[in-house]
Amino acid sequence: MRKRGLGGLVVGAVVFLIFLGYRIDYKYDTFSQLVVRSDPLKEIKEGCGCQGENFCFPGLDESLNRKYGQPFPCEYYKYLIKFHLTESDISGLKTNGTDEIDDNWLPVFASAVSSNHFSETRSFVLDIRKWVPNSKIIIYDLGLERKEINEIQSWCNVEYRKFDYANYPPHFRNLLSYAFKIVIAEILRTERNFFFYDSSVRLDDNLHKMIPKAIKEGKILPFMNFNAAWHSVYATLANGTLDYIPLPNEVLYAREYQSILFISDSAYTRRFIRWFSLCALTEDCISPKGAIVNCTLHGDPLHDKMNCHRYDQNLWNMIHLEFLFHPIERGAISLGLIDKWGNGTEFIRNVLRERDSRYLWWGSKFLVVRAGSQTPIKVECAEQANSSTTAVLKEILL
Repeated sequence: MRKRGLGGLVVGAVVFLIFLGYRIDYKYDTFSQLVVRSDPLKEIKEGCGCQGENFCFPGLDESLNRKYGQPFPCEYYKYLIKFHLTESDISGLKTNGTDEIDDNWLPVFASAVSSNHFSETRSFVLDIRKWVPNSKIIIYDLGLERKEINEIQSWCNVEYRKFDYANYPPHFRNLLSYAFKIVIAEILRTERNFFFYDSSVRLDDNLHKMIPKAIKEGKILPFMNFNAAWHSVYATLANGTLDYIPLPNEVLYAREYQSILFISDSAYTRRFIRWFSLCALTEDCISPKGAIVNCTLHGDPLHDKMNCHRYDQNLWNMIHLEFLFHPIERGAISLGLIDKWGNGTEFIRNVLRERDSRYLWWGSKFLVVRAGSQTPIKVECAEQANSSTTAVLKEILL
């Protein structure tokens, strides 16, 4: 066995301290005590209304006061109806998804894949089954070959779903816009609790048990992304998105957390997905003119631009950050990150430090592996799976 150097000991100590902070430094103990957004805006700003709904994201200015973004096209109102994301849907929600999670709950995992990532998908499925035998897995087809579809349909308790591009604006066909992640709204119609992440991600430890427990305890929001990048949101954000989701630079200097998601149905979750969906449907919001995925690596990764764009990841972070600094709800206090509200640069930096102290540990429990099985695999359910579980496989969604 290799000996650990001093650097390894230091890293280990830091992770331990972060974990210790996670265990003891929470203000709230239950999900019911965590204040999350459940009430619609009392008034809709002029020019922002659409069928009685607010279509302007309520962002923040440099003083952390309300600043509304450019209105999203009213033609996308039909998607709020389709995905049950209207204000009446949100305010009328009677129960949270976590109410359905108990010691016998089997988690649901989902991903959306194209042929160039199919080998990773095989390993993705095998990894999940290693940790959670018989768990339901949903695979969205973004562009698979017939033989790949046949292989998925042969896997036990893996549900194949075809993503229908015809239901969405033309820019959805450009997978590098990542607008296809609206599948999360589709999945929420059938699953109240699920993990969603890329096929290159691998689990570590019993995260499928730990994360729902932390949500119930008010330690994690019911829509949460994990695995922090080394750069800020600001560094990889094209300015066009800010026209729709306005936030000040000091807030955007926050470390960016990547698209490893756990989604649990709640008023907060639906409002979160509402804004993501409207932005994803609006090409200028999710994929502004001139946006590219390849970055220029130089300078300060927190305060300097890297001349690239992180599409869906930017949105997950920006909507989350707006909640933390919401001038009325004050999400940072609701989560117990701070005890007293304030303003100014030092206040913002303190909130962001506490955010990282809370969540960096969680991201360290996911692994990213850019490799997969090059040969077909067999995926069988464990012997204890009952006949009703196996029967689910027969209902393939084409």
